[in-house]
Amino acid sequence: SYFEEDGRLYLVQEFIDGNNLKDELEKYGAYSETKTRELLLDLLPVLNFVHERNVIHRDIKPENVIRRNRDRKFVLIDFGVSKQVVAEAPTKAGTKLGTPGYAALEQRHGRAVPASDLYSLGVTCIRLLTSVMPYLDIYGDIHDDLYDPLEGRWLWREALPKGTKISQDLSQILDKLIQEYVKDRYKSATEVLEVIKPPIVVVPGLVNLQQATVLSPSLPTQPVTGTPPVAVNLESEKGIDYSHLERLLAAKNWRGADEETSVKMLEAMEQVSTGYLSEEDIRKFPVKDLETIDQLWVRYSHRRFGFSVQKNLWVKLGGKPGVYDATVWEKFGDRVGWRVNGEWVYYTELNFTSKAMPGHLPGGTVFGWEGGVLCGVLGLGGIWFLLSRRDL
Repeated sequence: SYFEEDGRLYLVQEFIDGNNLKDELEKYGAYSETKTRELLLDLLPVLNFVHERNVIHRDIKPENVIRRNRDRKFVLIDFGVSKQVVAEAPTKAGTKLGTPGYAALEQRHGRAVPASDLYSLGVTCIRLLTSVMPYLDIYGDIHDDLYDPLEGRWLWREALPKGTKISQDLSQILDKLIQEYVKDRYKSATEVLEVIKPPIVVVPGLVNLQQATVLSPSLPTQPVTGTPPVAVNLESEKGIDYSHLERLLAAKNWRGADEETSVKMLEAMEQVSTGYLSEEDIRKFPVKDLETIDQLWVRYSHRRFGFSVQKNLWVKLGGKPGVYDATVWEKFGDRVGWRVNGEWVYYTELNFTSKAMPGHLPGGTVFGWEGGVLCGVLGLGGIWFLLSRRDL
């Protein structure tokens, strides 16, 4: 909304609780291909929505995209400089503005069009992938090490951090988004969405399943077979009621289901008062209860989450039954998203959405050994005992 009072103009915007992507970049480092796809798949439908209503944002950049804390969704903010396009004169002068280093050529010349936003989104992606931002020198001049003005091209591939790999299809998408001339770019957000293909990872050997396909965290996973997953019998050797856990999972309330999983596992081993499971507790955890919990997660996440999914990844990375291996443990943390840029994340930073990496959840179950309590911080140990269970 906006209003005028006492000769002053006011702009009212919704408060989004979260961090913008520039802050996130400084905290966690450069983006991966997976996170870049996630960003595109979240923001392109938003751009499609505003463009269909003849609005051009004109200032897309990392500072104007916030990852909302409550659902980890990307939110495009700051429509303060957005432009309402006049239908009969869409290229009318007066649509300049924007931020140097992100604004397209035609926008810098006062001719912003919907494809100008796509350009800015593409530039945002390559800056997040490379961590290279434009900067001002002591004279106030703007410098950009990511762009070669003499050749008129972006140098983003050369600036990728060592070890970063970008697939050919995503590279082609980014290259087309950041073309200098409108005629060489995608014409609409829908056109970009049509060509984005999530990577496929085959995860065999899940509970009661011969084979399943787990897609990237950018899109909900669909079963390989044409039939829906079978219903889960809520069996328990300890008389535990898992109906509430099933309701939470069916509602895709991943955070609530994660917390309920911890509670039920503690109840099953009568360790609610201690607040953690020891190695012995894990080894003796009742088979029926473990299968019920795992099958519920596997079923309602479309085979994306669950202990069996985690175990499959653990073994694939070289994990041995009941043996702690620091190298494998770190690889596992990287694979399921419990580590970001070599640092273990806190429980509050887990991604409780369907877009989380395969095996990312459950993640809140607390483990301990020799009297030590593991709660709050992931990556300190314990789960390899669970993943060594032959029941999974």
